[in-house]
Amino acid sequence: MMHAPSLASSSSSFPPSSSLSQFQSQSQSPSASRHGLPRFCYAIKRSKIEPLGIPNRPKSPPSKTKVPCDTDVGNTHCDLNHLRAQLALQNHHTPIIAYTRYLDALVRKSDPSVFSFFNRITQTEGIFPDHYTYGIMIKYCVQMNQLNLAFSFLGWLLKEGERANSKTFSPILQALCSENRIDEAASIVIHKMPKMECIPNVISYTILMKGLCSKGNTGLVLQLFFKMVKHGGVCEPSVITYNTVIDELCKVGELTKAFGLYNQMSTAGIIPDTITYTSLINGLCNKGEITKANKVLRSMRSKGLRPNIVTYNILIGGLCKNGEIGKAKKELDSMISKGLKPDVVTYNTLIDELCKKCEIDKAKELLHSMISKGLKPDVLTYSSLIDGFCKKGEIEKAKELLHDMISKGKEPDVVTYTSLIYGLCKKGETETAKEMLHDMISKGHEPDVVTYSTLIDGLFKKDEIEKAKELLHSMISKGKEPNVVTYTSLIDGMCKKGEIEKAMEILHDMISKGKEPDVVTYNTIIDGLCKKCEIEKAKELLHSMVSKGLEPDVVTYSTLIDGLCKKGEIEKAKEMLHDMISKGKEPNVVTYNTLINGLCKKSEIEKAKELLHSMISKGPKPNVVTYSTLIDGLCKKGEIEKAKELLHDMISRGKEPNVVTYTSLIDGMCKKGEIEKAKKMLHDMISKGHVPNSVTYATLYRWGLCKKGEKITSNSQFIHFSQQKKRRNVHMKVTQIVRLHSKFVKIVVDIMLFV
Repeated sequence: MMHAPSLASSSSSFPPSSSLSQFQSQSQSPSASRHGLPRFCYAIKRSKIEPLGIPNRPKSPPSKTKVPCDTDVGNTHCDLNHLRAQLALQNHHTPIIAYTRYLDALVRKSDPSVFSFFNRITQTEGIFPDHYTYGIMIKYCVQMNQLNLAFSFLGWLLKEGERANSKTFSPILQALCSENRIDEAASIVIHKMPKMECIPNVISYTILMKGLCSKGNTGLVLQLFFKMVKHGGVCEPSVITYNTVIDELCKVGELTKAFGLYNQMSTAGIIPDTITYTSLINGLCNKGEITKANKVLRSMRSKGLRPNIVTYNILIGGLCKNGEIGKAKKELDSMISKGLKPDVVTYNTLIDELCKKCEIDKAKELLHSMISKGLKPDVLTYSSLIDGFCKKGEIEKAKELLHDMISKGKEPDVVTYTSLIYGLCKKGETETAKEMLHDMISKGHEPDVVTYSTLIDGLFKKDEIEKAKELLHSMISKGKEPNVVTYTSLIDGMCKKGEIEKAMEILHDMISKGKEPDVVTYNTIIDGLCKKCEIEKAKELLHSMVSKGLEPDVVTYSTLIDGLCKKGEIEKAKEMLHDMISKGKEPNVVTYNTLINGLCKKSEIEKAKELLHSMISKGPKPNVVTYSTLIDGLCKKGEIEKAKELLHDMISRGKEPNVVTYTSLIDGMCKKGEIEKAKKMLHDMISKGHVPNSVTYATLYRWGLCKKGEKITSNSQFIHFSQQKKRRNVHMKVTQIVRLHSKFVKIVVDIMLFV
């Protein structure tokens, strides 16, 4: 009995060829040709890959005699008698060519009778396959996910003395790469093929490169590429090879190398195509370099290449990630004007970004536009909108959309449910959130660690500590290992309760279990320590995170600066600010506001003003909180005129004063005995639509500007006072505020007293 030769003998790392002995041992047929192929054919039959059966003859034979081709393959069976007759008429001396062409046509149509046909031409016709026939069978085996059988055919090809070429290996290499068996594919290309005197060609190398790219092995990809360049000939890189490498380099952020290869293409006489430019645009967009991406787009157009839907989707995605939603919508209009139809991906990208910005109405407009163009929203579309509604606190609308989604046959996924659970937790509806969790489980959707972490965080924030712990244990029992987010939620819950020691225990526990804390985790504990005025411990934790290779961010420094300011250690806070800047961390408006507030509380107004001027000249731009803090500091110091000057400066820079700003000025004027000016300021405040809060009323009551027991008795009284277009809404809001805060300040205001 003859066995197919195994290729594994030449190297242990080669993919094991499935020896035909397993098939041959099953065969009971004694018939055998000198090549042993009939035994192999019986083996195929016995392996139940394709039942052996005599095909039916076609009812009406073709009118003209010809060698069968693609168009002759219309049914699952092959009429061998008819084919034999055709070949006899043509006096065809090399029937294997005709049979192979017919076999190839069957394979290309994925016809299930391929193995039957191969059995018959080798067993009944006594024809011996050549390397083309074997190559076709290898391709078919790969198509049928029978990779081991493909190796068997390769083994028989070599045993029969035929030479395999790079085209023979291509399907096997593709199959290995698709199964993530990249090392085996690499062994074939780099070692086995050359040993068999089969020189890998550009296709072999490109297939392997794509496989290596999927594993992120950029270094080896570049080595192979330069090896191809060096050898030249059949190995010389094609535009597809260049595109494969450039795309991988762009994905891993190696843009300098990617552009280097792009420039090398022209030297090698290879013209970049749309895919080349699209890959470069993608790399630039991922880095947030939109201006450069647009420059590449213009270069692409100047060379007569038109961006395709993928190019536009990448550019729109890059603009959205950069927060430039307006420009992204312009690109949408541009692609439509150029005759390109946006797809679901295009709309989903824009809808998702609008939802993240809580611009739900605009997102819904895009949804309607999408539907009107015949595109059907998918799960991602609905999930983005549901997430947007949840972030905006509009849970009922999110639920309505969920029902609409289900009614249209779109099954919510884990992301959809997690968004709803987040929205419910944000509103404090943790019981409903738990019901949602049970509902998703009952419908066959397994919650992931993010789902559990979201609900655990919500329970902690609602001070339902025991329920959070129960859910954590349930999560672990179901094989869901807590991640950094879960632990950070637990730590945050403990810090909010003021139980810093327990928070530190959780931190040590997560580290002992191999979960490395991130910057957010450390920031959470540092914030908890600062709130307890344990600044030294917070600084120790800062040094600990740095020693672990984590870089403190703006939040870390701002938290520590706030803690030092609250403790009255302004000089140390300023030192921390300088240390932050020296390490390349730009303070944001919150950082400056914290320090300005600390300086104002220490009555160091001039130093606070210096910081304000620094912000105006160098950035970040001051906001309403910055101005209000400084105005309050000036008022407390009795410098009302300077406070009013700052108010005018604030308005001139486009910053609208809020209720806090006005209340500080009213309180300062009253302290100086400027009661009439205080009344006028109150009048200005209400006339601009700012509703007094409890602090405002407490200030007015303290200075005798309002009486106990009096209330707004009629709408006309308030209209007379406000004389504004939106007076009814303001009146309603003021009445609500008065009723709400009367419990605390024990007053009900008669607005008419302020005139």
